[in-house]
Amino acid sequence: SLLLKMMKLYPIPDFDIEVFLSKIRQLIIENIKSNNIIDISSFQSSLAIHCYINGYVFAESNDETKLIHSLEQEISHNFMKNEKINSAKIACLASYRPLCNYTWAQNWTPPNEYQELYQTQVLNVIKEESISSSIQKLEDISDNVSNKVRDQYEKNPYPVWINTIIPEKPEKILNVLREINAKNINKNFPENPKILVAGCGTGQHSLDTASRFSNCEVLAMDLSLRSLSYAKRKTEEFGYSNIEFFQGDIMNLDSIDRKFDIIECCGVLHHMADPLVGWRKLLSRLKPRGLMRIALYSRTARREISKIRSMISDLNIENTEEGRAHFRNIVMTPGSEFFNIFSYARTQVDFFAESSCRDLFFHVQEHNFDLLEIKTILNDLNLYFLGFQFGNKFMKEKFMEIYQKENDIYSLDKWNSFEQMYPDTFISMYDMWLQARY
Repeated sequence: SLLLKMMKLYPIPDFDIEVFLSKIRQLIIENIKSNNIIDISSFQSSLAIHCYINGYVFAESNDETKLIHSLEQEISHNFMKNEKINSAKIACLASYRPLCNYTWAQNWTPPNEYQELYQTQVLNVIKEESISSSIQKLEDISDNVSNKVRDQYEKNPYPVWINTIIPEKPEKILNVLREINAKNINKNFPENPKILVAGCGTGQHSLDTASRFSNCEVLAMDLSLRSLSYAKRKTEEFGYSNIEFFQGDIMNLDSIDRKFDIIECCGVLHHMADPLVGWRKLLSRLKPRGLMRIALYSRTARREISKIRSMISDLNIENTEEGRAHFRNIVMTPGSEFFNIFSYARTQVDFFAESSCRDLFFHVQEHNFDLLEIKTILNDLNLYFLGFQFGNKFMKEKFMEIYQKENDIYSLDKWNSFEQMYPDTFISMYDMWLQARY
């Protein structure tokens, strides 16, 4: 029961489990084709939801593809003729293809054991399509790189998530900043801060922000309408009403006639044509002495990712659905000539879902940074460094064991030296809190 629950919540990042589930999926469709149908509805529902969440990333053999085509024809024929169909066959198909792709799916009346599957693959998609028409649009996205990035996330919204951690209670801005030992901060923050989340993706970040700061109003923007529709549906599901969503490009922020107490932009600037130009656009929307949370890729921490991206390029593996499937196949096949070379890829959580694997290894645009570069940028932009936001306190505690002077924790030079000693310190990103000097 624990495994079934996990399968419905997130892609399980484990090589052996992926192989195991792929084999079972194949056995199910082979047995169904032979009309050898047994009642494993709970497992079939969980498997179909799991495959939907991971973007149908499991490898599919030619024989399976033929069986899928046959099953599609059979089910379509049954609905067309109003003939009874075993729901196990629909659940089997749903573990290979999303049900929302089929016009007959809305006419399916699933039994109780498949209600959650129907909700996930059909009703939620209908809801998001309805939501998309209500999301405001800033203006047409004209930047070439922005359009390429938008196209990527329209096809593969990222991240796909089901549940997330919500703070027990919202805090005032100063209390949040105390968690990172921020210093030299303006203490005259408003009681109801206006916050911009630039690049909210599928809404996990904006929901975290909206639930973290007390009495806040959040404006969440993203390039991808499909991601925003997912974000708004999930926000409503969690019961938050203090987030306004709109589609737009950071490059077009000049057309927004308002300023913000806090601007958060995590994992976004490094996907722009010129991150510094985008950063300046954000800064133009920040109130005097306002706060910024910026997260950027570390060149040091992503050294292995960069090597893999270079090898993908050298092997002429195309950034297409087929190309990415080929890449995963050689990474997942013991005995293949690249199995050991790409072993690092199999250690990455993001490898185990289509959208995140694409984001990690095949992104259309990416820049990496180091802390000395960032130090120069902060000086140019007149921003104070307040501290890093860490998922856990281990690295900060380790840093303070080595650098013990009071202000060392605010020195990017010291952090740069620390990163050379511990190159995986910022394996996620440089997640920084900053404050405008003026």
